[in-house]
Amino acid sequence: MKQSSPSCERNKDPILAVLKEILPRSGLVLEIGSGTGQHAAYFAAHLPQLIWQPTDLSSNFPSIRAEACGACVHPCMRRVTHSYRKREYSERRHYRAAL
Repeated sequence: MKQSSPSCERNKDPILAVLKEILPRSGLVLEIGSGTGQHAAYFAAHLPQLIWQPTDLSSNFPSIRAEACGACVHPCMRRVTHSYRKREYSERRHYRAAL
């Protein structure tokens, strides 16, 4: 089920402007606390050189997945595989940035 946050819509462009200045040129970005998934989908579409990994509590996974599917304009959105509360991940990843 896709959820929407008015504040995400209002602040996505100012945040994107800052991210363009501070994020690395390529690599995997971990977004902690992705909530609705709106920012992750928007940033993945506008920063195609990066692979965006959204994370959140499992109760938010349906919204994040729906947002990712709704933003299929860009294939860099990775499927949500775990919650940030889980201490051990099944696979190791090397993140270039964490937000």
